[in-house]
Amino acid sequence: MAPLLWIAAVGCSGVPDGPHDPEVAAFLGVPASTPIHRFDVVVRDGRSVILPRTRDVRAGDWVQFVAAGHRVHSIHFARDAFDDEAAWRFLEASHQTASPPLIGEDARFLVSFEGAPPGAYPFHVMGQGPPMEGVIRVR
Repeated sequence: MAPLLWIAAVGCSGVPDGPHDPEVAAFLGVPASTPIHRFDVVVRDGRSVILPRTRDVRAGDWVQFVAAGHRVHSIHFARDAFDDEAAWRFLEASHQTASPPLIGEDARFLVSFEGAPPGAYPFHVMGQGPPMEGVIRVR
């Protein structure tokens, strides 16, 4: 599955079901109850910030990175930071290793974790200032 960029006008213990976003679910063609977790990419004091920096998800969930403001950002999963080769191979095989440039308010990079092996998925946010690091943990 190829990564999706959307410029909008609009089972395991210990991992919550996650937030739901019916509008994004409809865009993706998945049930409205599908967990779609959100990271916000903002600029504070002249540098890019990702909120939150970490998130636990389940295999089958989606993650969306949402740009706030009109600064250009991009998301890159950090190949050299992966401890688990299977996790990297999953992203590579599904063509989800990096976003296109997120240009404009509410630009989104959507990543599917359908079939993802458990593990840590470290990423970098490139934009204003030095890269900001974060991690998605698939439980």
